Amino acid sequence: MADYESLSKIISGDEYHIKKFVKDNKQEINETDPWGLTRLMVACRLGSTSLINKLLEFGAEVNKEDNNKNSALHYAVRSNQPTLVTFLASKGADVKKCNAQGNSLLHLAVETGSKDMVEAVLRVTENKKEQINKRNVNGDTPLLLACHRGNTEVIQQLLLYKPDVNLENKHNNTPLHWACSWGFKDIVEQLLLFDADVNRKDIYHYTPLHWACDSGHLEVVQQLLWWSKSCSESSLTKADVNAVDSDDVTALHVACGLGYENIIKELQIPELKVNAKDKKGENTPLHWACRSGQKQAVQQLLNSEPDVNLTNAEGNTPLHLAVLNQRYDVVAFLLSQTDVKVNTKNIKETTPLLNAVTISHFGILQKLVSHGAELDALDADGNNCLHLAVVKKDKFHSEEETGEHLDYFWKRLRLEKEDKLCGTVIACYLGRLGANFHQKNNSGKTPVDLIVSDYQEKIKELFPSFCLLCGVKEVSVTLLPCGDKVICRKCYEDTQPHVCPKCQKPIESYNIRGMELGIRHVELEMIRHDYPFDTVEQSYQMLLRWFRGCDPMERTLETLIKALEQYECYAALERLSQTE
Repeated sequence: MADYESLSKIISGDEYHIKKFVKDNKQEINETDPWGLTRLMVACRLGSTSLINKLLEFGAEVNKEDNNKNSALHYAVRSNQPTLVTFLASKGADVKKCNAQGNSLLHLAVETGSKDMVEAVLRVTENKKEQINKRNVNGDTPLLLACHRGNTEVIQQLLLYKPDVNLENKHNNTPLHWACSWGFKDIVEQLLLFDADVNRKDIYHYTPLHWACDSGHLEVVQQLLWWSKSCSESSLTKADVNAVDSDDVTALHVACGLGYENIIKELQIPELKVNAKDKKGENTPLHWACRSGQKQAVQQLLNSEPDVNLTNAEGNTPLHLAVLNQRYDVVAFLLSQTDVKVNTKNIKETTPLLNAVTISHFGILQKLVSHGAELDALDADGNNCLHLAVVKKDKFHSEEETGEHLDYFWKRLRLEKEDKLCGTVIACYLGRLGANFHQKNNSGKTPVDLIVSDYQEKIKELFPSFCLLCGVKEVSVTLLPCGDKVICRKCYEDTQPHVCPKCQKPIESYNIRGMELGIRHVELEMIRHDYPFDTVEQSYQMLLRWFRGCDPMERTLETLIKALEQYECYAALERLSQTE
């Protein structure tokens, strides 16, 4: 094993020590350190021809390898010692040898970025075509490495020997992929002149155009799109603007997601598929732009007239995504477009307004309301915007909108000013605009029921349940069999509705049902006269007449229940259960 003192002397350039050591220890000339490093390899780092010559004279093995299969010649190239390459080659160094990473001398020369080093290696290389196209363990050719580093002079040298510019590495990257990714427009031009495949896909199916858009290189995008056969007889035509990667993502998706409006403008050529959907979420480029909050990208994209109301796999429109991601500027801009639908429901039956309440964004909420968002929209659980607002524990926030509209409510509720944006106050604001505090969800709960604080009575006082027909008087009549209590007595008497004004279900007459149970017509008319507007009370009185006038042995309670169930008289059944 080589001693560290002698190696350090070589590294320091102490030729006197080296010559003395070589003379006295010829048998140890090829000993190595733990990494396989020989004295000749160390000397090659220094670039001293006389020192290397002395080591070779006394038996140093020129092709001995270290633990990574690097020879002295590899060390000379890595240390950017062009003069040593010819010298060592003349001394029998193997110029075809590759190290453990599969890197040839030319690979290492390219990595130095030195034109002189590359020239020196090429001079001693016999089969230059073979070496130029040689791949290392990663599949990288010297040209691929040069394009990754962006060394134009080195690339021009390599191109003189007409390498295969479309050879791929193990990730299917070509030199053009790397050049586009780094934005080396001069190199891109050179590669295109040598027939680089402008539509070749890497392991992720990314084309060079994808990479240029991903990195924001506008000039490279322009090169790829407008490269024509006038530059070279055999050159490829412009890039496929609609090419998709493994997730069906186009270059336009990428540019929109990153907000490169100038690149989007370049991509807006006649053949562009502006409504293309990706695979994972079925999102269009407009979805991507709205989700990431790129207002300028959205503005530019609309010049291609995309369908602004297309839904993704979850039923979300671009407006949904802008709201969910709290992109206030994008929401405001979308709402300024006349063809944007503000009340579209996704697969969870939530509208953008319901989403705005869920994320506690008052500014977006106000924008949506001012552009016609439906306040009575219900989600899959039957919740309206008030159900969602009153249960919010976190306060609402806003970038732009003022909270002046809320002052009346937080004062009426006797809250502190810092609670101005709490969910209950926001619910009051929405209630004043027309949202229904008395709407029951699928669990039978109204927004008022969900208020756990002491504000329930105050809310009831502020928002009594008004008649749907006149909007003035409080509701007092329960319609059957639906059970909705939505109109006042006066409107019921004046209009005698045949269907519920809320659910449009036909209103059943209990006279007919009572007669089927054997109750005399005159008794039914008396009930109607005594309780003209209370249909629930009518049903209850009908039951009393039935029990008092019929033989219990012939007409049992079980018989009555079955009859009421048959005619969907649920309100009567509920009243009956309360009296059992």
